[in-house]
Amino acid sequence: MNNPTVLKPIGRITSVDMLRGIAALMVCIFHFTNGNKNYLASGHWFRNFGSYGWAGVEIFFIISGFIIPYSLNQSKYTYQNWKDFLIKRISRIEPPYFITILLILALNYVSTLSPYFKGKDLPIDYFNLALHIGYLNSFFDHPWLNPVFWTLAIEFQFYLLMALIFPLLIHSSTYVRATIVFAYLLSMFFFSSKFIFYYSAYFL
Repeated sequence: MNNPTVLKPIGRITSVDMLRGIAALMVCIFHFTNGNKNYLASGHWFRNFGSYGWAGVEIFFIISGFIIPYSLNQSKYTYQNWKDFLIKRISRIEPPYFITILLILALNYVSTLSPYFKGKDLPIDYFNLALHIGYLNSFFDHPWLNPVFWTLAIEFQFYLLMALIFPLLIHSSTYVRATIVFAYLLSMFFFSSKFIFYYSAYFL
């Protein structure tokens, strides 16, 4: 007898994986060409080309806006499954996230050991690290150890939002669905960029 509380895995979608790879490449090119002014001179054609790579982040959001509801629908998600769903999502993003944090901390420490070090070490404290665990830095105006972590915070908020409202979208009347979607789109005008709602147009 099938256990209704266990989410069924879904197969990968090749076209989505290809689009995800393109988005990742765009972001990498953007940071390489525009992250440090010493790499390429201002006005260099490759730097100008790479300046459009920021759109890769929006593409990632659009992909999540499709693949998360799709996977929830395919796996027959219900409120009974919310723990399984969140554990599955967290298990995908947390390991590389924590490894990156550890590498940043290690590199920060090693760099300060050099007698030629003239910069400033990262402002690290236990509270800041605790905020990283829950993706809460933006809400407390604490700097991220890596500025790009803000995108993971938005993704995590989207997971929480889908866990909450997806059953309503599936099992409610057309009127209720339309109301939820309209409210979701309208919310982008009332929330700051700290919140998932600011990016609602990308995730819809």
